[in-house]
Amino acid sequence: MKAEKGVLNSRQWRLYEYLKQHANEWMTQEDLFMRIPAEDYPIQIANQDMPWHDQSARMMITNDIRAINSSDVIQKIIISGKRGVKIATAEEFDESFKARTAALKRAIGRQYKLHKKAELNNQTRITFGSGRSYIEAFMPDTAEDTPQG
Repeated sequence: MKAEKGVLNSRQWRLYEYLKQHANEWMTQEDLFMRIPAEDYPIQIANQDMPWHDQSARMMITNDIRAINSSDVIQKIIISGKRGVKIATAEEFDESFKARTAALKRAIGRQYKLHKKAELNNQTRITFGSGRSYIEAFMPDTAEDTPQG
């Protein structure tokens, strides 16, 4: 049975309580994994050579942090960055918010650029004898899809 959205399970509550107890520390997710009881975040025994980023425990911690931040019950904000994760101070949140907003703006700009390229697909262009006389933004599915010109 899937948990109700916004309702935290006992593992997520334990993670939140641990983060509250260590509120002034930046901790990587790997540090959290090593410090929190093994029954909360089991590591895949068969894949000990797997990089940390691909471990199920790392994915569970990431999802638990998202659940905590999404919860209406929890009022604290957990931020994450290059230094790790922690419960934010007002100043840290402000820095994190500005950095994430700037990153989203750059991503939207890149997406908009791709959209503009897609809109130009198959339009004719002036080439003065060099190159294609039409814009080809996509690889054709078949030879029949290629405009003649």
